[in-house]
Amino acid sequence: MSGFTFERREIKYRITAAQRAALEAAVGTRMSPDEHGDSTICNIYYDTPDYRLIRASLEKPAYKEKLRLRSYGVAAPGGEVFLELKKKYKGIVYKRRITLPEDIAGEFIAGRAPLGEHGQIGREIEYFAAFYAPLLPAVHLSYERRAWFSREEPDLRITFDKNIRFRREDVSLTLPAGGQRILPESESLLEIKTAQSLPLWLAAQLDALAGTFSLVRFRSVPGTAREILAVFLSMAAGLACGMGCVAVAAVFTLLICLVYAVLSRSRFGEEKNGDKHRTMNITVPESLEYAGAFDDIFETYTESHRLVRVKTTGLGSLNRLTYDIMLRRTGEEKAFIDALRCRNGNLEISLTQHAAEGCEL
Repeated sequence: MSGFTFERREIKYRITAAQRAALEAAVGTRMSPDEHGDSTICNIYYDTPDYRLIRASLEKPAYKEKLRLRSYGVAAPGGEVFLELKKKYKGIVYKRRITLPEDIAGEFIAGRAPLGEHGQIGREIEYFAAFYAPLLPAVHLSYERRAWFSREEPDLRITFDKNIRFRREDVSLTLPAGGQRILPESESLLEIKTAQSLPLWLAAQLDALAGTFSLVRFRSVPGTAREILAVFLSMAAGLACGMGCVAVAAVFTLLICLVYAVLSRSRFGEEKNGDKHRTMNITVPESLEYAGAFDDIFETYTESHRLVRVKTTGLGSLNRLTYDIMLRRTGEEKAFIDALRCRNGNLEISLTQHAAEGCEL
């Protein structure tokens, strides 16, 4: 089955019927109803027996994640549903989704059947399910949605949800939608989903202005011993020219070229196996016991690895691990990182040449 992934910002507003009517009138002049039109969406959200996921979410950490099963309308037994791994990091929502039959999804979550082959997204979902096992269907959430999209601004999507209901019994997508109402009947939930900033017309409708300022840091790193030696030799030639000794400078420049050619062929100043010596940074949730969490992956892809630094970030909700590693083989970096992504919640991973470590200026 195919997988689907995206990242975007999701902004939610609780609005009245009058506000919805006014906004839909404006939206209707610039956007079109999506292919589903008005639809009923049913979801099952999974959690641990002690509600670990929702408790973590209510603390509003910089990073949080959840797993849900979704259908458009009431699902037929064995019908098509969507298993989604949804993450939020620093205000950006990342969704990883696969399509599969309803009965297979239920058997997988219950730990009674494998997920099957769904590529990288499937492996991330499998790791999530194993890490938080056992997962139980915690709540059924349904709502009636009207969705709009823009052909001119394909990253923009606006939805209006009403009749939002939840229940903790009969948590199945094959049963009719229903449950306890969350909002009054006259209110709706407006959700604006965009990968970029809000368009001006929409910002005006919401009576808000948004601006983004970014600071760019420039970094440089010192070169190898060979490159530093070349710099000093060039400085010497320049000083000779400045003192009027042009002939000496010319001879010295020829000497520099000869020395540099010899150094290039001898690979002077380069670390043995330098192309395999790397620095790896892995960001992990604070809840992950990182000691030994990646050892089997490191054994597969590295000759040696050493944890050299642990740094907290995201107000303590994340840890950034720095490893000094020696790759077994070059060319396997993507497979190496993909394997790690399944363990760290698909948070940031970087792999750089060892010389670059600790050299920010």
